[in-house]
Amino acid sequence: MNIEGVQRRLWEQSQAHKQHRESGTPLFPTNPYGGRIRNLMDLMHNPTWIAAACDRVLKRSRGKASGVDGVTAYEFNKNRESRLEQLRLELKRGSYQPQPLRRVEIPKANGKMRQLGIPCLRDKIVQEAIRMALEPIYEVEFHDNSYGFRPNRSTHHAVSRCQQTARAGFTWIIEGDVKACFDEISHEAILRCVKEKVLDNKFLGLIHRLLKAGVEIDGVVHSTNKGVPQGGVVSPLLANAVLNKLDWFLHSKGFHGTAKGDGPTDCRMSGSPAMPTIGAYFSRAAIGNTRSGYGTRSAISFGKPVGSNCRPRRPGLPT
Repeated sequence: MNIEGVQRRLWEQSQAHKQHRESGTPLFPTNPYGGRIRNLMDLMHNPTWIAAACDRVLKRSRGKASGVDGVTAYEFNKNRESRLEQLRLELKRGSYQPQPLRRVEIPKANGKMRQLGIPCLRDKIVQEAIRMALEPIYEVEFHDNSYGFRPNRSTHHAVSRCQQTARAGFTWIIEGDVKACFDEISHEAILRCVKEKVLDNKFLGLIHRLLKAGVEIDGVVHSTNKGVPQGGVVSPLLANAVLNKLDWFLHSKGFHGTAKGDGPTDCRMSGSPAMPTIGAYFSRAAIGNTRSGYGTRSAISFGKPVGSNCRPRRPGLPT
């Protein structure tokens, strides 16, 4: 099996599905669920596919913290073939059950603590196998101005895009943050987004089991009814799949936004911030815990704090 070749075909199938979905008209609508990608679960237990996922995980996990089973990358690698074959057979037979995450807290820049969920190494391999399949599928769907947790994109690209937008005459920047995005994002919203692209109940069931794996805190396992673990391999992609709807919602309203993580940055030609529009979207979309809402950290007009005496940049001034 050629991994890149399979991913290319997945990208092409996703592109064909998108074109089919968008080809409808109000008079002759198309079925948006027609042409979805099938048989992804077969990839999960393909020997070449899962071996490639294992290689990537072991390379990244050297010297990293282990999960609740205490198995490090070095220990896993000593019995790699037998461990990987056992994992592959569990996926093929449908008996695979992810272990709970290990809760770890690290300090944030604002003095608070960020809660991480560290999966076991075997669960990281499964998540990587899922990410390898879903990434080319969703790269077709993601907005071109989305830069967070995407291949060959970074925050620096998002900043460069904001600078280009400024030179085009846009005078407002609104930096937003979805409060506790990874902690509060709805499992139902995640699965709903994946179902829009994938027609494979076994594959969807695998993602569901990973979301519901639970978390171990001080030796006690707690259930997980919402959120994706910060520390999970596939978590950023699943969060992006849901937040992609917000990107396209802003696009439909004429906003030129850049997303660089768990919150968009909106660039506007003139006027005041339109946060009520985004707040209304969150209340309807059930992306996460709507009580958390959408919080504005800062709003600036190219270096000037927004206030009653702040004026838009005049054309011709240097940026």
